[in-house]
Amino acid sequence: MGVIGSYYTRYVSPCPPSSWPPLPRPSPTLPTIEGTVLGVEVHFENKDSGFFLKHTARWSGSGPPPEPMGTALPGALLSLDRFTVLQGSAPASVRATYGPFSTKQTVPARYAVPDPLEPPRRNASLMELQDATAHRLDVSAHLVFRELPRDAPVLRVLFHTGGEGGARRAATRPRRVCITLHASYGSRTLTATCGPEGEEGACLAELTVPAAWWPADGKGKRPPRTVRLAYSAAEAGSGETAEGACGRVSVQPAWPLGSVTLAGARAGYREARAGDAALLLPRAPLYPHSRLHLPFVVRRDTSHTISHVVIRMKVKSGLRLVSVTAANSRWAVTAEVKPRAATVTATRLEQPLRDDDSSDTESEESSGVGEPGWEEILTWLVEVGAEGEGDGEGSEGESGRGTARISWSAKVSSAPTTTSTTEEPPHEHRVNTRLDIEKDDIQAVLPISKNWEVLNTAVLTGRQVSQAMKVLIVSQAGQVADVTLQSSCHSEDESVLKVSSSCSSVYVDGSEIRGSSNASVIVKYGTYTGLARFTVWMPEYPLEIDVDDNRLSQIKGWKVPDDANTKDRAKRSLSARGWGGARPDNTNSLSEQRSCRLRYQQSNVEVYARFLAKDHDSGRVSYFVSRRTWLKVTELVLTRVSDPRIASLRGRVLQGRSTGRTEVQVLSPIT
Repeated sequence: MGVIGSYYTRYVSPCPPSSWPPLPRPSPTLPTIEGTVLGVEVHFENKDSGFFLKHTARWSGSGPPPEPMGTALPGALLSLDRFTVLQGSAPASVRATYGPFSTKQTVPARYAVPDPLEPPRRNASLMELQDATAHRLDVSAHLVFRELPRDAPVLRVLFHTGGEGGARRAATRPRRVCITLHASYGSRTLTATCGPEGEEGACLAELTVPAAWWPADGKGKRPPRTVRLAYSAAEAGSGETAEGACGRVSVQPAWPLGSVTLAGARAGYREARAGDAALLLPRAPLYPHSRLHLPFVVRRDTSHTISHVVIRMKVKSGLRLVSVTAANSRWAVTAEVKPRAATVTATRLEQPLRDDDSSDTESEESSGVGEPGWEEILTWLVEVGAEGEGDGEGSEGESGRGTARISWSAKVSSAPTTTSTTEEPPHEHRVNTRLDIEKDDIQAVLPISKNWEVLNTAVLTGRQVSQAMKVLIVSQAGQVADVTLQSSCHSEDESVLKVSSSCSSVYVDGSEIRGSSNASVIVKYGTYTGLARFTVWMPEYPLEIDVDDNRLSQIKGWKVPDDANTKDRAKRSLSARGWGGARPDNTNSLSEQRSCRLRYQQSNVEVYARFLAKDHDSGRVSYFVSRRTWLKVTELVLTRVSDPRIASLRGRVLQGRSTGRTEVQVLSPIT
């Protein structure tokens, strides 16, 4: 075994310094080990579930702090132990032991949900409720995409809850939580709800971002617009509304999720013209249950100014009209919208309306039709129906594709200008357009993990550390499925992180050589690919070994049996007798067997480590918790003294044995 940490110059003196105060005698009421007071031992039941931080004792009273082995004074804080808990599938428990007495307490989960199958306990304490009837709210949120194009305005977030007992338990247990997604831009906030259910324990929250949130597609450079996301959870009661609103009992307040960037259309638009007006249709493929914005634009010309537009639209074959919104503050829009037909009137205003959350006042939609340009005045929101609702025609229908039809007309009126004093009569144009609807397909492959951080303690213990992972797919129509066992995975760098062949977990086994803040796992499902990024924390070498006192002296007047001499005499006695030999004279056996020596002092030994992760793209080094934080790893590592004749090490207690010099070493379980 190799040495990964050592504490040098262990010195044992044959006599104590004269300046030391006399040590108090052991109290008969306290459990003792070799005549010393036994302190309270505090540790995690699962050694990998959490870590105590390096700390110094603090004194909360007035005056100087008390001696470590003195009598506790009123108001004294003998020890202040700070710790960090790693996120895992099971809650962490801390156990305190004092001689034969022991107690345990579970670290409270941040959020918990009561079990609806358990009867209420009105007089139970918080910890009793948590242990008996509460289940941790183990919810993770995953953005389907971090960029939202204008021609696909549906924002999707996948929520996943930890499985509790598989499909049978999920089938008998009602849905316990309702999750709300919050999307904010400026002073406006949109919400969408969903409830995890089924064997996968997943749900997809969807909300349609208004077209006004996208910036104007002008020629100048503008900073990208982002939508802030958060999510909250509430207990799902039986009185939920049809719209999916959550109950009033909040379980988790709004928790930041991140942000998405609003981007331009992926494939641009094609125009369906009707004289001086045009309906812009996305070139990107459409799928069942998708929603799309259809911008309506009018020609901008110096010879005449369009002042009034009346639009009539009818849809069929798998389309539904949802709403119409004004896209320009210079236009007032009134609409009567039904699922299959709508009538919209748009009137130009002399003074533009101000709306901080809408797009720029001088909004232009660059549709590629050239000068003199077009002006977007309103936006249609249209929803595609379920798969198979469209018209199937020819070979396209046989391949699963459908066709949706839009019939619309626009009556455009122009106002007189400085160059033309006569008002032109309104003219109306009718247009029939068609949209092709593709068969439902996979939109994203999402690796799911409850914790994207792995603390590599395997290099210290030799025991594998794993983190569960699942692979879910989201279809264009919003369907979610678990394809973990049908996927294949590989790690980009196995010297940092490894992944199981079944894609069910990532792990470290102690053979890793470095940490990383962007360890990548590639997930493949058919021709589709997903990416999972983990942060792997690696201990920094050498470890820090902290010994309370590096000089262990003899204690005057305190004698203990000399175990080494007793064993040597016993061996010599047995060899002298042989098998069947006469027993020696027992006259002086008592004095010969009782050999004593002066006891040496003892000291506590603790081992600490800092865990770091390096970004191999930028070279930036990050530390777990902070750069100045050391985690106590004494219970994880194997320690020894280089010369056991000088001192012995039992657990974390270093005991002097004879005069000399030695060192405490931490051994690597791998090398």
